[in-house]
Amino acid sequence: MIFVKNRELREKIKSLQQATRQDEVNTFGIIATQAAYDHAEAWLEELLVYLKMNVEETCTFFSESLPKVTVMQPEGTYLIWLDFSAYGLTDKELHHQLIYEAGVVLNKGATFGSNGKQHVRMNVACSNRLLKKGLTQIKEAFLRLA
Repeated sequence: MIFVKNRELREKIKSLQQATRQDEVNTFGIIATQAAYDHAEAWLEELLVYLKMNVEETCTFFSESLPKVTVMQPEGTYLIWLDFSAYGLTDKELHHQLIYEAGVVLNKGATFGSNGKQHVRMNVACSNRLLKKGLTQIKEAFLRLA
């Protein structure tokens, strides 16, 4: 199902989906969906433990390695708000430091409102190895500022 306000564009998209059979449910998709509903509880429990570990590791990392960054402990999610205002950087400078010096891309806090300036949102729903790599790169980039 798609939602497109422009009626003409919506009809073109629907026509293309029908022509390429994208509007049909695949047999494997039905089986996979049913299996997910019936047998995913153990997987979900493991995932929640893993995500909690990543959240805790991230919070500990910043408090020990970059204490100038204030971490907002997430409440029931894997998205962590990081406040970099203690570095005195503009939003442009902050994102330059993260992208070009640390080599990581995080969500700009200002995207979510003016109170998000000098903040970023970090998604920790990734492999622990990748998380550690990103955290190390952030640490190295911000220690060079001192």
